[in-house]
Amino acid sequence: MFRSGLEVVVEREMGSQKIRSRTKVIGVKSERYLILEMPLHDGTAAFTVSGGPCIIRFVDQGRVVGFSTEVIQIHYDPSPMLFVAYPEELEEVTLREAPRLHTAIPTAIQAESLGPEPVQGMMVDLSEGGARILTRAKPAKEENLSLAFGLPSGRSYDDVAARVVSTAAGGEDEVQLGVKFLEIPPELAEEIKNLIQLIPQVVS
Repeated sequence: MFRSGLEVVVEREMGSQKIRSRTKVIGVKSERYLILEMPLHDGTAAFTVSGGPCIIRFVDQGRVVGFSTEVIQIHYDPSPMLFVAYPEELEEVTLREAPRLHTAIPTAIQAESLGPEPVQGMMVDLSEGGARILTRAKPAKEENLSLAFGLPSGRSYDDVAARVVSTAAGGEDEVQLGVKFLEIPPELAEEIKNLIQLIPQVVS
């Protein structure tokens, strides 16, 4: 599960605020510790002393996985690194069980069968596990896609890997694609989760 290069989100309390920083795993000592690139907050190290608690989350095979841990050591040579205790217990949420949010998000779709140029569509609902997209593009079922879209925070996400799991007629030469995210950045999963909590247009 833990591997070098795995992208994670690290959350810690700073005063009365919770801050979240994106980083990646650069080393693992099984059952003992994980080594992370130093997470940054506003351009500076998010951790300066060892011994404090934090929460780490990441996406693995269609699940959001999280655990509480403690900073063991901080090293600055040869580069800033964070050593955290290996998790004793993991919490998991299956993404396909996540609630969906009604949306109207312009989405660019790329797939091998569609040629080199992206095809435009409209994302009509969204969850941490996938989305429904109205489009004139007609990729094959089970075909892999690359999606690009923006969320209300103003942040854009490019090259989000997804797979077509269903197709249905959408009217006026459009199709409705049901897509499953294959591997999404942890911060995207976190942002979708926060949107679902904040906006009342949620369906189960």
